Amino acid sequence: LADVYHYDLYGKRDFKYDFLSVNNLKSVNWNKLVCSEPNFYFISLNLEIDKDYKEGISLTELFHIYSTGFETQRDKASIFFSTEELENTINIFQANESEQIRTILKLEEDGRDWKIEYAKKDIEKGFIATKIQFKPFDFRYIPYTGNSKGIMAYPRQEIAKHILRENIALISPRFFKEDPSIFASKLFTAHKVLSAYDKNFIFPLYLYPDENSLTNERTPNLNLEIVKEIEEKLGLKFVNEKIEDFTTFAPIDILDYIYAVLHSPNYREKYKEFLKIDFPRVPYPKPETFWQLVSLGGKL
Repeated sequence: LADVYHYDLYGKRDFKYDFLSVNNLKSVNWNKLVCSEPNFYFISLNLEIDKDYKEGISLTELFHIYSTGFETQRDKASIFFSTEELENTINIFQANESEQIRTILKLEEDGRDWKIEYAKKDIEKGFIATKIQFKPFDFRYIPYTGNSKGIMAYPRQEIAKHILRENIALISPRFFKEDPSIFASKLFTAHKVLSAYDKNFIFPLYLYPDENSLTNERTPNLNLEIVKEIEEKLGLKFVNEKIEDFTTFAPIDILDYIYAVLHSPNYREKYKEFLKIDFPRVPYPKPETFWQLVSLGGKL
């Protein structure tokens, strides 16, 4: 492989122009980068921090099931500020033909995965008016059917069937082009609830059994091998549901711990370059700080 050299130049435009006008490739004080697999970073990074970061728990390793939020592809026909507005739009679909619907709702031309005809047929099968998280602190309503390429292009039924019941989920982009951000919601969320540029992923805390299951009990959506390691490090017993006992910890405690860590200014600054690459990682909890961080994460 070729050698890679790097140099940072900070300042206003005129300063940069002046610097470039009096320098050339030989006069710049370049830093030779240590490029290593698998990411081959094109900036200077402390490789010890890289090693430390990779020893943490990735969200995708901890949670078994996760997915992007729902995607309508036609918000005008699918997302509403009130149930009354939702019902009015459904009535328009039921009482009019396709081109009339397009004119009334001012919809653009049909696409591959959203067509007025498909949406109309989907609505006729029945729907549930469902409260959703459209943006942080912005709650709206959708006519949820669970069918792909209907009134919604991608309703994400594989996640919706868990989060539409009593649950809570972490919301995170895969990587952060903007300032790092993490969110939690008890509602189903849109695919860009946080990041304006990248799709956001939903990590539900619990999974619910299918209708034909012999049990109605929900189970933690967690990798039990990692949970076992956390048990050993904390000297606590893991339980599926929260009880007021400091000799045990529950899934919500893990979620609160993660939430506190990912909101830490020190964490975000220390690992900011790594947060631009893939799903965030968090360090394994320590007994001396675990409950303090759980408390802070719960308050957030």
